[in-house]
Amino acid sequence: MSETQTVDMVRGADIVGNLGREAELKYTSAGKAIFTFSMAVSFDYKEPGKDDWTNRTAWYRVNAFEALAEELQGMVTDSGEPLFSKGTRVRILEPVFKMTAWNNDAGEARVSMDVTVKRRSQIEIVQRLKRDGASDSWGPPVESLEEVPF
Repeated sequence: MSETQTVDMVRGADIVGNLGREAELKYTSAGKAIFTFSMAVSFDYKEPGKDDWTNRTAWYRVNAFEALAEELQGMVTDSGEPLFSKGTRVRILEPVFKMTAWNNDAGEARVSMDVTVKRRSQIEIVQRLKRDGASDSWGPPVESLEEVPF
């Protein structure tokens, strides 16, 4: 593998996406907690000179550390299921991005995007998929579009 380049990026726009797998809590050899989950963010775009829209998915690795990591791991639903499970839709507010670029053993360029969450208030649960395929939405139900505040 060739040299790895890491770029710390400033805070970016909020991102909304779905967990790609169950979140996990691990500990470093020094005993520091790290809470991690992968997050898929889909977006549509139109390439210059083309009429069709293209859908892409970007993957982010979201990390929280120490006391916040343990707090997030301990969050469960009323039925005792982990809140951060595969399929849960979350919003990350004011994410801090870190991009790492490298070449793998085959010489192919690779890039990973990490997001660090430093405060509990930076993560909002938008929707959580239940094990039976149904979903929970947070917030009051909207009866009509007149009730939408924008």
